Amino acid sequence: MVSSKKTILIVDDNEPTRTLLRGVLENGGYGVMEAADGDVAVSYAKESKPDAAIIDQHMEPYNGYKVADLLQYADVKIPMVMITAHDASDLLLQAQKHGFTNVMKKPIDADKLLWIIGRELR
Repeated sequence: MVSSKKTILIVDDNEPTRTLLRGVLENGGYGVMEAADGDVAVSYAKESKPDAAIIDQHMEPYNGYKVADLLQYADVKIPMVMITAHDASDLLLQAQKHGFTNVMKKPIDADKLLWIIGRELR
């Protein structure tokens, strides 16, 4: 369990995915904020200062790379984990160019997600 409650921002335009991630994170002792798009995510992040973000790669109108860029432009400096259903050999490299610290492939493994978030928040 997490000693001081850290808050994770989930950015995904798919409600069932957000619900799943919320359950995993809350069971792991984290607070959760959800955003269905990049504009809301940036607004929440500037106001509430989450400790980390989990961002889906493919969303509309902004993809995960654009959301990460917007967060950085807004001076929100937090660990960002990208989640994706796609497989590409250069995915981690591409994600790192946009400030992501990790990439997870869907379907999400709950234990691995909690381990990655815990490591990112150290």
